[in-house]
Amino acid sequence: MNSLLLVLILSVAAVNGDRYLPQLNMCANPPKATETLSEALRLPFLNYKISGSVSDWFMQETWMIKETVTRDFAVLERQKNGYQEKWIRDFKGDVQIMFTNSSAPTVCNGNATKPNLINPELFDRISSPDTTSMNALVNGLVSFTTKNKGFFLPDTVEVVGGINTKTWVSCIEGNSSKVLLEVRLASYDSLDPASSSFHKPLLLSFRIAEMTSFDSTISRNHWSVELDRYETPIGDEGSIPSGVYCDGRNESILKLKPLNEYSASLNYINHAKGTSDVIEVFYSKSRQQLILAGNSFENLLNQEYPEDTDYILHDFKYGYEFTMSNGACADFFELPEKTNDVLLKVKENNTFFLQNPMEYTIVPAYIVWSRYRESKEFIDMKGMDYVKTTIWELRLTLDKEIHSYKVYDLTTHKLLTTMTVNKVEKSRLSTNSVQVSSCYDDGTPGNNTLILPIRNKNLVDMKRVGLARLNEALQKTINKNVHSVIPYRVTVQYMVNEHNVLSLVLRIAEKSVIEPSTVDGYNYENELEAVEVIGLIRTALMKNKMPIEIETVDGPETWIIDSSSIKPSPTPSIVEITETTTEAENELRLKCILLFILAILIVFAGMVATWAAVNIVLNYKPEKRQMQYNLMNSLEYQKY
Repeated sequence: MNSLLLVLILSVAAVNGDRYLPQLNMCANPPKATETLSEALRLPFLNYKISGSVSDWFMQETWMIKETVTRDFAVLERQKNGYQEKWIRDFKGDVQIMFTNSSAPTVCNGNATKPNLINPELFDRISSPDTTSMNALVNGLVSFTTKNKGFFLPDTVEVVGGINTKTWVSCIEGNSSKVLLEVRLASYDSLDPASSSFHKPLLLSFRIAEMTSFDSTISRNHWSVELDRYETPIGDEGSIPSGVYCDGRNESILKLKPLNEYSASLNYINHAKGTSDVIEVFYSKSRQQLILAGNSFENLLNQEYPEDTDYILHDFKYGYEFTMSNGACADFFELPEKTNDVLLKVKENNTFFLQNPMEYTIVPAYIVWSRYRESKEFIDMKGMDYVKTTIWELRLTLDKEIHSYKVYDLTTHKLLTTMTVNKVEKSRLSTNSVQVSSCYDDGTPGNNTLILPIRNKNLVDMKRVGLARLNEALQKTINKNVHSVIPYRVTVQYMVNEHNVLSLVLRIAEKSVIEPSTVDGYNYENELEAVEVIGLIRTALMKNKMPIEIETVDGPETWIIDSSSIKPSPTPSIVEITETTTEAENELRLKCILLFILAILIVFAGMVATWAAVNIVLNYKPEKRQMQYNLMNSLEYQKY
């Protein structure tokens, strides 16, 4: 309908001025002015949308017009020959903001040039010079027609858009010129409007012509306004174009929905480079962990990692960062300072590392935001990042959880990055320490392994638990009943003997030489040497103070370690001593050598003493025999 109307108006405007005569001679010999128009012709104060056209008959130009007004905004669109202008007034901010995409495409600060729909000086003859909106034109017209009398053209009922119309005319005298005002309206006896938001009578068009006299057929100024469609606003007509941020609105720090346990995949598109990346995320506030898997982590963490890094664990409970590549340990460091998930807090001259909430890891917390649009599903926000000179457009669910965002360059307004969240019910990323314990354990040999037989348990019981839950249960048991040990030092395997008796192989890794970042609740200095921990475990076992509370598929159970059958593995006798030894090992070796030499000396002294004693005995017996023989002979001689 708009297109047909435009063709009709242009066709009429293109003809010779003589064709205007039937439309301009109505005041040459007018009937008596006795009629005024109704206040009901005014447009609603809020919630309307009208479409039509404005024509300058003298210059033979026509513009398509569309105006929308709601409680939050007013929008005026004007189009001619493919060139479109759009003005938006925002009522939600601290001050009303005027934006236009024609006169100031990169600025939205309230300083945009206001539009003029018709000649303001001509319109001032009947109302006021305010011609910045259709609302101003219509209400100004109604203010005049309700106070100044005119006449209805007799026998001139016309059908416009299927509606019977009546034409009202007012002849306005002036000192230097005359003004003809013509108004077409749908009267009370016409059909009802298509939209229930509007009622009869309904304004359809008006025309203003300025002439030297009412007998003249030539106009100085000649404007007409057509209103051919009345609608109810959809709600998104006041959207500021993408990549434009308006100052002066109700700006505030954004309070997002807290994400305590969060699993999702974040889909990033870098429009400048033409690349896309997907990052899988598992965030746990209770575990104080952030686990990421993917090919590129710069979008989320704002820090580059080696290309082959496919897994990152940030542990804020113990202050470490683990990175893995192809399922194997890549690096093991203290937590980094400048990634987006890290907050630094200075307390008592120490800098503590805190876990940034997940919602503010995805979207910076320092950005100020303004609400722009709200639908039945989403809330749309715009924010300015003055640090990185970018404009953010953020889409939230109604409970203020992040759905997606777009980032634009502040200067060029080009789209830089888009991100969309796909939530998952359960993450495939492991949150136990077994997977990264190999990063912590440097493999230092020593008496740090025990074989723990479990009473009345076999391989079937092990299958009902799983290795991950078994590790976690034994870690908790040691920390509760023995001594505080970082979980990454504790690793557990299992085995069964020929009688299908289950035993656990417990290894306590040595305390790492890599000191963690300072975090609340963990004291690196409190970690004991592995041999000390093993000793404390043995003591606890001898006192039956190490029950293992464990979750099975059937519910919680308590496993009891058979302390009478505990074996060290490997035993000290089969531990290989390498060339690289510690000072304690060297001291022990020296003591062993000295003891060995002392033992040899003792044995040698014993041998010497024995030899001397034997020699004395051997030398003593022949003499005694000779004395006895001599004595015997003497006695025999005396007898006879």
